[in-house]
Amino acid sequence: MRNELFAALLMLPLCAAAVDDFPPVTVEERHCMAEAMYYEARGEGWLGMVAVGAVIKNRVDDRRYPSTVCGVVHQGAERNDRLCAFSYYCDGLPERPGNQELWELAQLMADAVLSSGGVSVDGVGAATHYHAMYVTPWWAPALDRQGCIGNHVFYK
Repeated sequence: MRNELFAALLMLPLCAAAVDDFPPVTVEERHCMAEAMYYEARGEGWLGMVAVGAVIKNRVDDRRYPSTVCGVVHQGAERNDRLCAFSYYCDGLPERPGNQELWELAQLMADAVLSSGGVSVDGVGAATHYHAMYVTPWWAPALDRQGCIGNHVFYK
């Protein structure tokens, strides 16, 4: 885990351009991003977390989706039908990170993704969707597969 934290810290300057060029990140947006990265990709290391963050940013930048990180992450929760865009948010379980090291890594990666103008991750590109390899969602055949990172497949 220490190696992952070290690699993550080395990556921060690469992800963060001139921070003044981008709107300030609210505590709430940072929390929503870190929470999604943690629950969706905590077993995938820093690259998997950044890949999930890239999808969230891609959705924020796409007019078909909400224009905020929290709006994207919580999309679908208002329907109360467990069809959330990010399944952890509608699973009925409280969001309490159980692994402090991975939670801290998710917060670092959220900062890196949110403080950059855009995140380019090989295998993600302009992806707005992803899923775990062990499921096949109904929407997957209609989208263009971009690649795989860890246990996730990415689509646009």
